[in-house]
Amino acid sequence: MDCFWGHYRLAELFFDEGKFDDTYTHIESAKLHTLNSMYNLGLAVELLAVVWFKKHRFEEARSEVLCAADVYEKLGAAMGVESCRKLLQITEETQYSIAIYERIMAAKDAEDCREILRDVEEALCATSVYDKPGTAGGVQRHAESSTRRCGGS
Repeated sequence: MDCFWGHYRLAELFFDEGKFDDTYTHIESAKLHTLNSMYNLGLAVELLAVVWFKKHRFEEARSEVLCAADVYEKLGAAMGVESCRKLLQITEETQYSIAIYERIMAAKDAEDCREILRDVEEALCATSVYDKPGTAGGVQRHAESSTRRCGGS
């Protein structure tokens, strides 16, 4: 168990320094010492998901976070499951935002941009973002004027 924590803490240290290759190496080493602790395996896999997220490797991040959530769920570790749920949400939102940014940068004219904005608005309406309490900033202000388009009164 001490070997796990040694490697895990080194992985966190390297992560904080932005040295993701070293982080990965120590996470993999930590995982080798989780035979008697599924919870520690969940911690290591969740940290690996964060590394992949920071490197913009979203599919790998998604895969690892789902694996960690599965471990936590089997253990009944509600806080771990919630942490993974939030990380998965952030990963998917970031991946979507980057895709939209890339589409905007590749747009040839104003009509292309309007089409992208229509797609974004449809996606927001479909996911009921406008109806969620506490939605921040422009989305909340825009929601007040766009509720009718999302099926509200």
